[in-house]
Amino acid sequence: MYAIFQRYRWWIAICALGTLLVGRSLLSAPSVARHSDASDVSNAEDRVSHAEDGADKEARTRFRHLKPWQPFRAKWASEALVIIETTYSRDASMCGQDPLNGNFEKKTVLKGEIRPKSFKAIFSGVPNDGLPSFFAEGRCYLFFLRAPTKSLGSFEYVGPQEIVAVVDLSQSESEVAALKVRATRSQRHGGFEFTPSKWQEFRDTRMGTDASDCKEFQGFIEGVVARPCADLARVRSYLGEPDDWAANRQGFIYTCYLNHDPRAKPGDLAGWIIMAFSPDRRLEYYRIR
Repeated sequence: MYAIFQRYRWWIAICALGTLLVGRSLLSAPSVARHSDASDVSNAEDRVSHAEDGADKEARTRFRHLKPWQPFRAKWASEALVIIETTYSRDASMCGQDPLNGNFEKKTVLKGEIRPKSFKAIFSGVPNDGLPSFFAEGRCYLFFLRAPTKSLGSFEYVGPQEIVAVVDLSQSESEVAALKVRATRSQRHGGFEFTPSKWQEFRDTRMGTDASDCKEFQGFIEGVVARPCADLARVRSYLGEPDDWAANRQGFIYTCYLNHDPRAKPGDLAGWIIMAFSPDRRLEYYRIR
């Protein structure tokens, strides 16, 4: 356990610092919906196939890099003057998981021309349905661009005027399925009845100054949810979407903040839960405070 803590100590420190400074969201993933129970997510292609028409399916066949469960629209390819496969690498000297803290390194240019070997990206203003759930170091991303990069000081970048869409080429089918899971599971444990509605209410408004609720929820999470090597989909089926999350080569870090009530008074309780998952989405470490 100590070795696992050492492995994630910087991520935990960053999350804890963010809690003190902002108390809400350090890192906002671009539109990850609250997802359904694991039993309802066997078809990981639902996110894509329901919205694809014949033109999309025909155009998809020209991109051998794309897997059936990865999103694609024919209009992305038709609007793009540049289509490029990249690898994301985070700048170790920068703090945080924002894509601006790293570079997208050119791998293969599929259409058009782009001169720099790497570039940064500004995603604010790009429609969420054209972006991946997150950006993680070492992953490959396919960019559809209306124009090549622009210069800003010493670096090249693309922004909402250039970006049509980006696809995460590294995302597996099982990961897509896990990220679809919503908090729908209820269960009784040690005389305590856990339900999604009670959990959401507790996260938002119910902490107050009474520690009894905290102990009941903490006991349930430790006894039922945070089992060794628990699968990400199973954890999400109880706890749902986190408030913050990050990903890199070492896996996922989830953070849930407790007591979101804007009417909270001095002395009211607050807290957070941090969960670290391995690249294969198994729980390796958690901390409740």
